[in-house]
Amino acid sequence: MTDKHLQRGAWEWTSTYPDGSRGPAASRLADALAPVPLPWVRCSRWPRAWTVFATEEPRRILRACGLKYAVEAPPHTDHIPEELEHSGRTWRRRVLEADERGVLDLADAFGQAFDGRTAFLYAELPLDAPVELRVHAGADYRMEWWIDGQRGYDTLKGGNGSPVTGRSHAFDLNLEAGRHLFMVRVVSGSGGWGFASEALQRVGGELSESFGLEARRRFVVEDPEQLISLTLEDGNDPGLRLNGEPVPVPLPGMRYRDIPGIPVSCLRPGENLLSRSWRPEEVWQVREDLALEVFSATAAGELPRVSGTPRGVGPREVCLQTAPVLGWATASSLTMACRTNAPVSLHVDIDGHRHHSATGLVHHFVCDGLQGGTDYAYRVSWTDDSGDETVLFKGQAKTLPEGADHFFVFMGDVYPFDDTWERVSGAVVDEGPDAVFFSGDMVLDGSQDAEWDEGFFHPAQTLLASVPFYAVIGNHENNGALFDQLFLTPEVRNWEQRIGAMNIIGIDGTRDWTPGGADHEWLEEVLRSSDAPFVFLMTHYPPFSSGGHGRVDEAGRPKEEPIRQARDFLMPLLTRHAVTAVVSGHDHFYERSELPGGVTGLVSAGAGSRLYSKTTNPLQNPHSVFWQSDYHFCRVRVRPETCTLQAVLLDGSVIDERTWEPRNCPNGKH
Repeated sequence: MTDKHLQRGAWEWTSTYPDGSRGPAASRLADALAPVPLPWVRCSRWPRAWTVFATEEPRRILRACGLKYAVEAPPHTDHIPEELEHSGRTWRRRVLEADERGVLDLADAFGQAFDGRTAFLYAELPLDAPVELRVHAGADYRMEWWIDGQRGYDTLKGGNGSPVTGRSHAFDLNLEAGRHLFMVRVVSGSGGWGFASEALQRVGGELSESFGLEARRRFVVEDPEQLISLTLEDGNDPGLRLNGEPVPVPLPGMRYRDIPGIPVSCLRPGENLLSRSWRPEEVWQVREDLALEVFSATAAGELPRVSGTPRGVGPREVCLQTAPVLGWATASSLTMACRTNAPVSLHVDIDGHRHHSATGLVHHFVCDGLQGGTDYAYRVSWTDDSGDETVLFKGQAKTLPEGADHFFVFMGDVYPFDDTWERVSGAVVDEGPDAVFFSGDMVLDGSQDAEWDEGFFHPAQTLLASVPFYAVIGNHENNGALFDQLFLTPEVRNWEQRIGAMNIIGIDGTRDWTPGGADHEWLEEVLRSSDAPFVFLMTHYPPFSSGGHGRVDEAGRPKEEPIRQARDFLMPLLTRHAVTAVVSGHDHFYERSELPGGVTGLVSAGAGSRLYSKTTNPLQNPHSVFWQSDYHFCRVRVRPETCTLQAVLLDGSVIDERTWEPRNCPNGKH
């Protein structure tokens, strides 16, 4: 992005008072609050360096020997040990210092984080006089404290519930003069392994005066018309204002790390102002914690933090934020969506024809007039006001075959912890399917914009830009508005399409599927009118599953509402219309169940998420005939006379197979 037309100042803090007066501006919050008599100050002696002992065994060995939360703490000593022999093994020793965020990155120091890795952290605190401290700490994923050999605060039962430097856990210590020894056990989660802490020291009583805070950042735009738009990097605070107005976001309800596409109409020639204000009552809630530097929030609420760097986007900086994602297709057409970092109009050139999108950040294309089963090269470009054209992407895609023989892939559940989704998507590309059908859960939190590109779109760019991709929404999409923008299906949320001998139906399993309702009647009409030899319904929520999401109560009733709906309202409908199979995700493994009435239940949720175990409750899924917890996808070959399924691991081995004959169509059409 260009800074050619921007001159930026730094963020400045100032205190504000009910009479309209303001304190002196300062570049640091602590300096701005210097005239304010805060009851707590940061403990300058709190340790930043910790001596850490951790295990290095691979995951399979740790799990095999049960080395997890049950590891007892080492015996107490009055000093930091030079070495640690514990639980029958030698623990590697390193001295780590907190980084600029205040975090000890244990994964970087000792290897990949996964569920259950353990580290013991030691530090000393010398005190010249008695002191009253409030310790704030966070970990990924669990921690337990010992102070001078006595067990203290712990989160082993429920975990920390926020990022390492997010909402802190706080506890009070009254320490005498002398040297004190801390030991902390930190147990990793699936996605990280880290620790942060700081302490406040009480120095006074309550605040005597109510005050607010304001942060400002000035920047100068010489000529806004030289820019296409403005991007606010690291501008994820919804309270930010630009020239007195809320900073606009592309899609309401989404949360952005970087906010693209801010219109130049929001800018003024000359000086512009970014600002964030906190009312006295907001500051009062967290008055005891204002001295914290590491954590962004406490039990009292969000601490005053501000960020945001304006970057101008000129014609030379326009690029794709999200490369093309192919959507639904036919034998004569392809659809695709993509995103740019600035509001422009794009072109797609394919088969000698040029297709245009409306000016915006999200771009949709329907490329029709094509031949069935044919590979097409395409390119995505844009043209600036001077007529210069820039190619942003080149790809290759294939329309659906015109005949009755089709090859598809079913899979689901990515929200990533490592590179598995990249490997799965690469294996699917090698298979060369006509289309991919995905049963939801692409990211951990679909309302977080940055997760989509980093966790889903970028690792699978080759697959998504070359193979028609049909999706249904899962729970981890969190109803994020971006889902409907980038996954193009024949209709929104509930959709269906006849492809050769198969009728594929996708639904939003969280809708109201009560008989008589609009969604139920729509599905019944689709099923009633279908004469396809094979019919598949795809929903994120399986009616029966042997995993944690499929758990049942004492009466055998599913505890999760979407699964109850699938069992109570969808299954009778699917059985009555002789549906071939219901394809789901949600529980992270592969399972095939042969359900009452002849419908096959498939759970295919091994595209990258942390794998799940099988439950032992016999009431939960008595219909299961095959189960395996491993990363996988499903090949489905559909011909008029037969349909075959193969569940395939990443090494190419087939773990399960199923063949279906054409259904006995209730409407008598075949």
